[in-house]
Amino acid sequence: MRVNWFLLAAMVCTILMLAAVTSLVKAGSPDVAVPPGFYLVDSAGSVALYRKDYPGGSPDFVQVVDLYQGGQVRLMHGGITEQRVGEGIFGGPDPRINTRTLEHFWESAYAQYSDTFCITNGQFFLMAESPTRLPFSLKVDGQIISDGYEKVDHQDERLMLEIWPNAADIRAFSRETLYGSSAPDILSGLTEGGRKSPAKYVPRTFLGVGDVDQKGTYQKIFIYSTRSARQSDAAGVLRDFGAEKVMMLDGGGSTQLICDGKSIIQSDRKIPQAVAVV
Repeated sequence: MRVNWFLLAAMVCTILMLAAVTSLVKAGSPDVAVPPGFYLVDSAGSVALYRKDYPGGSPDFVQVVDLYQGGQVRLMHGGITEQRVGEGIFGGPDPRINTRTLEHFWESAYAQYSDTFCITNGQFFLMAESPTRLPFSLKVDGQIISDGYEKVDHQDERLMLEIWPNAADIRAFSRETLYGSSAPDILSGLTEGGRKSPAKYVPRTFLGVGDVDQKGTYQKIFIYSTRSARQSDAAGVLRDFGAEKVMMLDGGGSTQLICDGKSIIQSDRKIPQAVAVV
């Protein structure tokens, strides 16, 4: 049998090109099962932004951060005007923190990390005070910024997100879990059923963690943002993406999202704390 070497070489080149393209597509965004209706808006290797549109409604946005592949979640806060050492619920700090626009947080994040992908609002805060205080804990780069001030409300609804360089977890929030954690960064919030008008369609910011790659640790963080959803809707979307644990952040007028320097969900409300994806 005669061999057409030119045709064989062309077939080999085609196969190699297809393999290269497949590799690039896989490397272009985190490996995740995308729920029906969601489509990729932007990606940068270890991070991605997905969107789902609704007829006559507000779209859902979900960021996927693969910590194992080098994605990062960085916790930011406004300037501290008063440390209030010893005033926190566990005897630690309960500082007063300046609020800032999310645009200012974006500029700060981009100045520190030129590969900043998106930034969203973060923790709940005391709107009656300015500078404000945080009801629950915040830990950044190994330092506990705030114990929080809330001693009574939401006792059985408090959670905290622990972030390590290559993994994350969501656990119940207490003095023991906060001060006993080895995580350099901790962000606190509430359970998906926390008493924040759960059945109303209002702006929501939620996050979750998942072991999508079955490596034995939660290496992916999912961040959900929308102008209109119930708490069960937000939690359901994150679980559809693969989140095994979910946590509610501040919502309502605080819910905001900026990606690639562009406001996707906009609000005039200034906030004391933000979550940057790098």
